[in-house]
Amino acid sequence: MKSIIPFVFLVLAACGGQQRTRISTYYNIDSLVSAQQQWLMTLEPLLNKTAHIDSDSSLSNFRPDSTQWANELDVFKKVDINKPTLDGLYTITVSDDTNSNLAVRTLSTDSREAEVKYLKLYYLDQLEKLKKIEALYIERNPIYASRREVTLVFDEVQNKRLLKRYKISGSQKMILQDTVKFEVDGQLHFD
Repeated sequence: MKSIIPFVFLVLAACGGQQRTRISTYYNIDSLVSAQQQWLMTLEPLLNKTAHIDSDSSLSNFRPDSTQWANELDVFKKVDINKPTLDGLYTITVSDDTNSNLAVRTLSTDSREAEVKYLKLYYLDQLEKLKKIEALYIERNPIYASRREVTLVFDEVQNKRLLKRYKISGSQKMILQDTVKFEVDGQLHFD
């Protein structure tokens, strides 16, 4: 089990490491995640992390260092849609969330060129009061196909809007192998 988890995340992290020119048309996930990473390194919260891969599971509790935070949060940078090739591909709608008092800004596309199919930003009154992000990321190449639904949940901690929980769930199909289903759930605890 322990050898499977690093392999899956290594494959997930290895795909898409290219630097691209950025635009700021939509929402800057990359900057948000980088800022969160800096705060988390400073505040050193305890991370309770559960990982499920098919029928195997593992639970760990630790205080990540800077390298571990980079590894934990790097997958969320992949849902950044501020790339020149994606400019104009997304439709933006704003609506009220039917399950809360939050507004939802949804950026969605049907384009095959876009790996991020939707990005939903849940916020209170204004986008700066972000509460939750949800996204669907689909990646296909000749070697494998991957589908990931990611969620980031934020809360006020020490007068800052900080990450409190994250979740990654999905599946990966490698050539000549069975589909692997996975789920990673992280809960942060600030002292």
